[in-house]
Amino acid sequence: MTFTRALVVGEVPAGLLHAERLPAPPGLLDSLGRASVDRIIEFGCCALPGDGPLLIVTDADLTRRECQWLFGYADVPRAAVVVSTYRLADPARPEALQARLLNEIAHEAGHLRGLRHCSHESCVMRPVTSAAELDSRPEFLCGNCGPKPWSARLRVAFAAMFLIAMVAALNLLMPLAAGPRFAMPFT
Repeated sequence: MTFTRALVVGEVPAGLLHAERLPAPPGLLDSLGRASVDRIIEFGCCALPGDGPLLIVTDADLTRRECQWLFGYADVPRAAVVVSTYRLADPARPEALQARLLNEIAHEAGHLRGLRHCSHESCVMRPVTSAAELDSRPEFLCGNCGPKPWSARLRVAFAAMFLIAMVAALNLLMPLAAGPRFAMPFT
C-alpha cells in the first residue's frame, strides 16, 4: 500500500521516515505521556487534509479503550494508520527500530486493506505481543491472506450458485414429496 500522506508527530529520529514533521500539540498526550489513537488520527487528518491513505508515525505511547498499549492501529473509515516507535526501540540494538517500524506499518496497512489477523507464522498479519517478535515476523503476506486469484474467486462463486440452485430445487420438489394435500372442508 502506498500512503499518499505521511506525518511524523513528536521526536521520531529523522532517518526513519521522510515526512512532514510536527510537534505533539498541547493536550494530545494524557498525564502519563500516552496518546489516544483516536485523538492522534484526528490530529493527523486535520494537519494533513486530503484524499488517500494517511500514515502517522509518533514517539508517543499509543492507547485505546480496549488496549493498554499498541504498536499501531488502522482506522479504516478514515483511511489512516498510526504507528508508534515508543515500544519498538531497543537500546541494545538501535538498528532494529527501522525494520520493526516498517514491519508494523506493513501490518497496519494490511488492516487498512481489510485483512484480519492470521495465525500463519510466516505472515505479516500475524499478531505479536512484543517488539522482539517483530524481528521474526516477515513483511509479506502468507498464501492464505491477501487478494485471492480469480480462479479461487470463481470456485467460490460457482459453489454459491450451486447451493442456491439446490435450495431452489428442494423448494420446488418439496410439495411433490409430501403427496396430495388433504382438503379440509369448510363449515
